[in-house]
Amino acid sequence: MRANWNNKFTLKTKFWFWTCVELQGFTGNRIYRPKFKGEFESYRPLLAVRMLVASSFIIPFHGVYAQSESGSTPPGRIVATETFPEVVHEALLERELSEISTRETLLDAKPEVQATSQERAVVAFLKGIELTKKKEHKEAGKYFEMSLRELPKDSQLFPVVKMSLETLHLDSAKPLNALKSVKSITAKYPSFVEWKSEQFQFMIRVLMSAKSDNLLLKTWLEYLDKVRPAQRSLELEVEVAQFADKYIKIRTKDYYEFLESIAAYYPYTETSRWAFQKLQNLNCGRTKDKKIKDGMLVYRPSLWLLGRLAGNAALDEGLRVFVVQMLNQPVKGSRGETKVFDTAEKINFMMQSRLYSEALDASKAYFEDVSEFKSPTQRPIRAKALYQLGQIHMRLNQWEQSAVIFSRYLQEYGDLYERSGAEEALADSLVRLNFHSEAAKIYAKLGQSVNADPMIRWHHFWNVYLGKDYASALALLEKPGYVPNRDRGIDGGLEYWRAKILEKMGQLDQSNDQFKKILVANGDSFYSLMVQASKPSLREASVPVTPIPSESKRFFDGDQFMAGPSGKKMAAKLLTMPSAVPLTSVAAEVNSVDLKMSRYLQKWGHYRYARRLLKTINWTRVIEGKFFTELADLAFSLGDFAIGLKVAALPQSPFKSMPTSSKDLIEHMHMNNSDWKLMYPFAHERLVTKYADAARIDPYLILSIMRAESVYDPDARSHVGAQGLMQIMPFTAIRIARIMNDQKFDLHKLHTPEVNIGYASFYLRRLLDYYDGNVILAIAAYNAGPNSVDKWLSAYGFIDMDEFVECIPFKETRRYVKSVLRNMNQYQSVYSAKPALITLPKIPLVKSELEIF
Repeated sequence: MRANWNNKFTLKTKFWFWTCVELQGFTGNRIYRPKFKGEFESYRPLLAVRMLVASSFIIPFHGVYAQSESGSTPPGRIVATETFPEVVHEALLERELSEISTRETLLDAKPEVQATSQERAVVAFLKGIELTKKKEHKEAGKYFEMSLRELPKDSQLFPVVKMSLETLHLDSAKPLNALKSVKSITAKYPSFVEWKSEQFQFMIRVLMSAKSDNLLLKTWLEYLDKVRPAQRSLELEVEVAQFADKYIKIRTKDYYEFLESIAAYYPYTETSRWAFQKLQNLNCGRTKDKKIKDGMLVYRPSLWLLGRLAGNAALDEGLRVFVVQMLNQPVKGSRGETKVFDTAEKINFMMQSRLYSEALDASKAYFEDVSEFKSPTQRPIRAKALYQLGQIHMRLNQWEQSAVIFSRYLQEYGDLYERSGAEEALADSLVRLNFHSEAAKIYAKLGQSVNADPMIRWHHFWNVYLGKDYASALALLEKPGYVPNRDRGIDGGLEYWRAKILEKMGQLDQSNDQFKKILVANGDSFYSLMVQASKPSLREASVPVTPIPSESKRFFDGDQFMAGPSGKKMAAKLLTMPSAVPLTSVAAEVNSVDLKMSRYLQKWGHYRYARRLLKTINWTRVIEGKFFTELADLAFSLGDFAIGLKVAALPQSPFKSMPTSSKDLIEHMHMNNSDWKLMYPFAHERLVTKYADAARIDPYLILSIMRAESVYDPDARSHVGAQGLMQIMPFTAIRIARIMNDQKFDLHKLHTPEVNIGYASFYLRRLLDYYDGNVILAIAAYNAGPNSVDKWLSAYGFIDMDEFVECIPFKETRRYVKSVLRNMNQYQSVYSAKPALITLPKIPLVKSELEIF
């Protein structure tokens, strides 16, 4: 409500205003609101927050576009924000026009005149789907029935078509009988278990038709539990929300969980804003429905929801206030129990939810309160409060404060508990303050414990090295089994730092010998790339003279593959098979019906079903013959590039015996170039090339990040909401849209390759500009965020780039950087016979004046 304080408010009304205030965004900004039908059209996104002073609170989220008052754009751009959105929308328009043309052609098509029964079945099925969208149910049913008559009963698509036909009869038949149909279809066609999303969508629509509230809510929660986010239907979420808004009036545990499951994405979608408002009305005790009895279940926000909302606070700062305020009332714990947080628990939750500033304020006040406790029995409370305060300072990168606090803790409370934890925290703080020798001594002491984490010994060695005591660092490396690998599975690290130490000690011959060993023993590793970038003379000696067969970026050519070494070996094996199964008919043995129907689904523009159908094919037979080339060619044309990674499973795959040296590895890439292009495909070539040119970045950087983020899966969606090929978070996309002045941006299209790759390319260019072209820092910032990278630079800025990567404290980001750089090196070697890094980039000496967002 928009309160007018001059109205004749009663005392009760004024109290209500202060305790449950709904605040609206600025009216002067464009707000992104996808339109819904019916009940949703009049809804305006509101935020209900318990506050003391409502008038001072604003919501900085105004949709995807908020123009600055001056209308100016951020300075220092290399990529013109006026033109880059046009590139994205041009690609998106091409896609949309293609889809419209295909849809119109499909609606005009006559299934009965298609050449084969499989194509007749596919065209009839897809035409039925389009007619269903147009609400022409009677005609749609005729085409579904036609599709069923043409489809072989053993096709993976048969139960899907049957389910689509059943859906049309929900209004006329007894809806609950349709649930029995689902069970019978699942029992009759075991392969239908792979189509969980379609099953659940059908059952949920059945239950909405039957207005079976309780069963609908339980089924919805089961749907969320068993169907991964990428396969869920946004349209279904809208339908269910509309149904709930109109019909569900009960207050039950399942109803609250249903609302929370949708509200968790606040403020990104219209449904999430609707659900969020519903929950706040419930929490404040408000409802317009007079039928609700006082004895019904009281709503308590769950810790899960508060944690998710706290994660969204990067876009909507108002959520930070909301989450903190909600901790002052009873909440639902992880086991469903209602609990009231004490102050220490509130602070812990804020820390876990990354609300560090709020946690710091609360922790300081709490420590002052408990400092008044003088009783010996209350000493542990003071100790925990001090320890907690030190941890928060660490999260905020306030290393001087954390070092002082943990030093004090060890002096006053080190006899109680967490002594080793406090010592490690003190050492970590000293590292960030560049007191490496002092930190090394603490790590050395901690490393003597039998139960010590092996990484403690790594930190001991590493801080001796950073403290420039190279002789001692070398001695630790020579101590058998003392220093572990920094990252499991990434070999060559210890040998690399041994070589670096020898180099710093002036023992250049021994150092070069050690570097050469890395190029021979770990030629495809991150550390081999570091050697090649920092030692050009060694790199040139490791490059073979054999030229790459072709610099074509074509990601797959079946004829080229069959002409290559592994293809010839495969063909030779097939020729030895019984004559009843000749080379040209191997595919007929292996689910060829579904392969053909996947082709037809692709031809008629339904890539999603085609990809799903391909994933059900039995790979144990696929790898036996030429069928693999057919399957890979189709999968690549559908945008399923991960299928190329299965080339390693082929019987005579060249990847079963890989050379270890960088020289032999490049030779292997040249000799088996078609196989390597399957393993490292130039995915979405047209889009990647277009955006790389527009953003003036290396296309192999885009591909390398795509491989690391999603393994080329356009439907990928992480548990925290990152979407698409480049795994972009919604709030990141919204911020990019603001910078680009992209007023046409549609959050729902973030999963499309056109938008996803385009926005990621623009963001990468911006990161490269910000870090003065340093690709390693840009990669790190893409994963961890520029704020984190800036903090690490403040602590470690005066070191070499290879040392900086090893200093990255986030294990995920450190491994990510190494993985992406390795991917880049492989891509460059496969397609252009060039290394990913010609030289090791330098860390910028001056912080950029640009702003990322």
